[in-house]
Amino acid sequence: IFRKFLKTKFYLILRKIMVVNVTLWSAGSLAATFIPDHLYGVFLALRLFDGLGSATHAAITPAIISDLFIGNRRSQLLALYYFTVPVGAYGTTQLIDSYKL
Repeated sequence: IFRKFLKTKFYLILRKIMVVNVTLWSAGSLAATFIPDHLYGVFLALRLFDGLGSATHAAITPAIISDLFIGNRRSQLLALYYFTVPVGAYGTTQLIDSYKL
């Protein structure tokens, strides 16, 4: 059943959307890091791409996990996903902020 789902058109479309989202998310975050102060409009535009990628990724990933797994395993993976999102975002930020140059 799992292999059959991976070959469906629905999954291929979701996979393409996920690739675009992760690319926008990563590129927006990375590029916004190096924008000088006088280009604030460019910074806001890049953060917009970052937010769009993040929001779409957050909406699609739980749906994919729910479609691929059932029962207790689904609950475990969704709990892991929802736990790692804030830990990755805030934990990494705190580590970077605490490092003194």
